[in-house]
Amino acid sequence: MADCYRRITHITENGSIQLSLPQGWAYQVSEQEEGEFSIDLHPQSEPEGTISIQYVKLFGVCGTGLEQEDCVINGKEAAKGIYDGHEYWDYIAFSGKYENYAVLNSAGDSWWGAYQEQIEGILNSLSLGNEVKDGPEVVELEEGEPIEMGDSGKELCVTLEDTEEDVGASIHLSYGEQKAVVADYVDGLRECYVLRQDGPYFYVLVGEAFPNDAGGTYLMKVSEDGIEQCDYLEAVLREDVTANYIEAACKIDVLGSYLGIKHYGILEDKFYTDEQVFEFFQLQEGVLRKQLALLQDVPANLYGETKTLEKGAILYPTGCDTERRRFYFEYENPKYPDEMLSGFLNYQIKEEGFGCTVEGTDEYELFEGLPYAG
Repeated sequence: MADCYRRITHITENGSIQLSLPQGWAYQVSEQEEGEFSIDLHPQSEPEGTISIQYVKLFGVCGTGLEQEDCVINGKEAAKGIYDGHEYWDYIAFSGKYENYAVLNSAGDSWWGAYQEQIEGILNSLSLGNEVKDGPEVVELEEGEPIEMGDSGKELCVTLEDTEEDVGASIHLSYGEQKAVVADYVDGLRECYVLRQDGPYFYVLVGEAFPNDAGGTYLMKVSEDGIEQCDYLEAVLREDVTANYIEAACKIDVLGSYLGIKHYGILEDKFYTDEQVFEFFQLQEGVLRKQLALLQDVPANLYGETKTLEKGAILYPTGCDTERRRFYFEYENPKYPDEMLSGFLNYQIKEEGFGCTVEGTDEYELFEGLPYAG
């Protein structure tokens, strides 16, 4: 299982620091006079000594026994200071527009060596000053691996448990002593993300899995008052989730099977999107772009006008509007083969049985070898 991280942010009128902290680490924010502050980090099992990331008006050092070497920390130029030939660095001082930031190492004689790799990961996540974007953060929640949430000290955990009927499994979400069943009779648990909020609650996106790679995503709202299921999306999460950008995919069975992509946000405890069209992607890695060969002429909307696509034309599906029932495609310009044109077909769902019709013609009579997937 991958490590769980939480995003730590401290923003003042003078400076800003943001970093990712691995599970098992503790931190404390200290405010000093004249706007200076620090975020002091240490493993929970090692309370003596810290890695202190600081904003200071002026950073000065003693030159006796000091060696410095240039370095780059998460894209920012800096210098490492090493006293008396230590095996570890004593400080990192940033330069240029980040010259008011520094990192001090007071753990070098104790636990620094054992946690060096994790410290490097923390520093590689470090954002300073204008790099820091104030807003909700996203943390991936692994099955059975609780994470501590904010200042509450309570742990959030998602688990997969057998149902009483021993048919499939159920997904449970717990926060401190609170526990809720998210879904029953599922095949498994997909990605799960915590969207941290500035306020008395946070969201959790919980993905459920079914056979044949199908699934869905629950929007859960967690607060001191309880765990509430707010919304459900018949789609699975894709790629990296951000606070304001959720990419989700579902199988579209219209004139064949396709992976349809839309992008969502969260508004008033609901998923929302301004996108009408599901953009098509390949269902599996390595699958060539799908092609539909016309077996007879068919009218289509091409650049706002109704024109006839002739028998033998090859269509390359690009998307589908399931509300307006429009099937979008590209095809080669008959006059200029290197030029791709675009348009859409209006389709209808059959009242009986499976599949669609286009202008009253059954899809199997209109296309050769429709690429349906189970």
